[in-house]
Amino acid sequence: MLKHTKLFMLSLAIFGMATASEADTIEISVGIGGVDPESHEPIRRSPAKLPKAYIDGRQLSFEGLFGCQLLEVLQDDEVVYSAYLPAGSSTVSLPESLSGEYEIRLLSDNSYYFFGFIHFQ
Repeated sequence: MLKHTKLFMLSLAIFGMATASEADTIEISVGIGGVDPESHEPIRRSPAKLPKAYIDGRQLSFEGLFGCQLLEVLQDDEVVYSAYLPAGSSTVSLPESLSGEYEIRLLSDNSYYFFGFIHFQ
């Protein structure tokens, strides 16, 4: 838990946070993390390139995703929303009920995930 908190704080400092507004499309800085931080096994297959993520109001869109993805929206390490993105899908609309700061994660297999941070005012 402490490692995850330190990683989260470091990620905020390095990657920043996208603030969603009603009229702007903003690129979300994307990082990569390991699903099990306690595991000492290397990531077997890491992606050659990070996907790009954008937010426009409540619409998240992605470029460079391969295969199926599970999107999780977390607040205080708790999943508050999730959606399945089938292969070929690149957008998802987030609920209007979300407000504040969130971590988004895209999980594609059991060894790694992509993450970024968003903020709704």
